[in-house]
Amino acid sequence: MNEREFNEWAANGGLVQDEYTNLVDETGERVYATKTCKGCAATLRESDPDVCERCDLHSSDRPATVVGKLHAAMAAVNAKSIWLPNVKVTTAKANSANPNALYLKDAEGTYVGKITAGGEFKRAWEQNLSVEAKNELRAFVTNGAAYLAEVGKATNHCCFCGLELTDPESVQYGWGPICAKKHNLPHSNRHGF
Repeated sequence: MNEREFNEWAANGGLVQDEYTNLVDETGERVYATKTCKGCAATLRESDPDVCERCDLHSSDRPATVVGKLHAAMAAVNAKSIWLPNVKVTTAKANSANPNALYLKDAEGTYVGKITAGGEFKRAWEQNLSVEAKNELRAFVTNGAAYLAEVGKATNHCCFCGLELTDPESVQYGWGPICAKKHNLPHSNRHGF
């Protein structure tokens, strides 16, 4: 697929026109029932959600988008990375090729895309962020450290470092004493490692 074909494909929600101007999907099957993305007017299949994946994270029906708030949510808990069950978010170093971008990986560790320092989501080639991962990111930007504590308690893993929480007190907080100190969060054993 050349660049022009890719741009057409992306603009039409993964559908392209064949030589007879019928919309076809990636297998070449003709698509009859389509609708338009409410965010960017890309063509979608009838079974697709009302917005394409790109617009889902940038949706204008929310006062501030997930993408726009994720940098601020990371800064609010002083985190360079967070580990959620379906997505890992890591901040690029200031001297990297993409300074202060947020890199997203799925539960299997596959790179899904990045959010630039300017707040633009750039999806990796043929990779999708799962609905579960999007919901986790929305919960994080809405509830911050409280959501990370909830996930840590539920999974027995710290959302800051990914380590298993074995101490009952750490499980109660959702993070261990080292991460509590590093991120200025409560923990009864915060200063006595």
